Amino acid sequence: FITTRSNHFAEVLTLQPSAAGSSSSSTGKTPFLYRWSNQLSIRLDKKTKDESLLASLNPFERNISDSSLVATNSSIRNTVYFNRSNPVFGADFTWQENRNKSFLTSGFESRSINTSGCNFRWNMTSDFLLNLGLEQGIKRNTSDFFSTRNYRIFSNEIEPKLSYQPGNAFRITASYKYMDKKNTEGIIGENAKSQKFGLDMKYNTVNSGSLTAKVSMVDIRYNAPDDSFLSYELLDGLKNGRNYTWNLSLQRNVGTAIQLSLNYDGRKLQSAKTIHTGGVQVRAFF
Repeated sequence: FITTRSNHFAEVLTLQPSAAGSSSSSTGKTPFLYRWSNQLSIRLDKKTKDESLLASLNPFERNISDSSLVATNSSIRNTVYFNRSNPVFGADFTWQENRNKSFLTSGFESRSINTSGCNFRWNMTSDFLLNLGLEQGIKRNTSDFFSTRNYRIFSNEIEPKLSYQPGNAFRITASYKYMDKKNTEGIIGENAKSQKFGLDMKYNTVNSGSLTAKVSMVDIRYNAPDDSFLSYELLDGLKNGRNYTWNLSLQRNVGTAIQLSLNYDGRKLQSAKTIHTGGVQVRAFF
């Protein structure tokens, strides 16, 4: 056993100009500045050994020697909103960075994810909602012992969604997602391009429960063998070629104190047998 010191820091800062004054001017229109808001969230964790007490109390100290480091994690997320509470149109821009480094039996392993993206929503009518998401990211992994786990993946994706919701009980969403991922570490230049077509349905009953069904078809074009650690990251656990996934979830309230959940997942990968997974969960509230 060894003595370690743990430090945790978390903070959320929200800037909302509309909270400083009236939401409308003398003309009845919302001032342009009041349409904007910003939210910044920071979370820092570190675990060290053989570190001085003063240094261990500083959550922002990231320059830690390998001889003292046990594990460190950091997450920073900033989102700028435009028309966040507007029922017709809104948009947001998000930048996020996640980093972690830990000491394993085989040495140090580091991971980092940097993403930036935009989301747009437009309520075309009272029943139809259109969403558009754009994202760009870089994912890195570095291992001292396993060189096959080293990668640097650039990714770009676009995902439009169209939802139809005639009331509070039923909603159906059709989506399309295109993603391009490329590894720049090494000489092969592994590249995966995928297209995902999805259909989601949800039905709610007041005080009784909900039923959710999802089905997706993912077509992937990959230029390298799909049985490696890197291919799992690039293909998100799927296979080169055409893949099908589906899910059915039922949540039911039995009386006033018991909640029953039934879940079923299935997937059919390219040149592989169909996999079925089911689960049951019962919750009792006292």
